[in-house]
Amino acid sequence: MATLRIGIVTCSDTRTPAEDTAGAALRELAGDFGWEVVAYRLCPDERDCIEAALVTMADVEHCDVVFTTGGTGLSPRDVTPEATLAVCDREVPGIAEAIRADSLAITRRAMLSRVLRPCEAQRW
Repeated sequence: MATLRIGIVTCSDTRTPAEDTAGAALRELAGDFGWEVVAYRLCPDERDCIEAALVTMADVEHCDVVFTTGGTGLSPRDVTPEATLAVCDREVPGIAEAIRADSLAITRRAMLSRVLRPCEAQRW
């Protein structure tokens, strides 16, 4: 079986690569599963940057899966769901609800996340 090629996009106005603990955790989890992280981007909370990173990872870097972290809150700058939807054909239901359900065991604020259900990209 082929190894999954993983992309990671961290969406944040406040993190540097050295401070990106969420991206580092995703990288570590991918390694634990034996997946290969082939692309990483740190984007400010700007739709154009996020959309371009997602498309590049799918089309140019041939990632099988792209994980995003950050930018799912209620602030006007939190645009990750909108940017993701802009480059997807259709959503894949269920996974986001499971993530939120597990997160509720850690924090009641999990209900405030606008985490997007995974989707199938137009260009993939």
